[in-house]
Amino acid sequence: MTTRRTITLRNNFHNTEAKAIALDGVISDRAMKRVERKLCGVPNCPCGAVCGPQEVKLVSTGIAEEQRIVETRKEGRQ
Repeated sequence: MTTRRTITLRNNFHNTEAKAIALDGVISDRAMKRVERKLCGVPNCPCGAVCGPQEVKLVSTGIAEEQRIVETRKEGRQ
């Protein structure tokens, strides 16, 4: 059975947030690009799109279609 979880990613620089769905702990590359556009639509901005304390930790898998794995933080904030 596939586990579906909605997470909120934030950008403290622009004070924006976006939601993404993680299936079995993985956010698709397409969903991550949509989130990054919503968090920061400014071309060549130094903010890095996803920045500041998050409810989850994002780890790159190295696979183009499944770019981010979501890991729940146990300690809370960074």
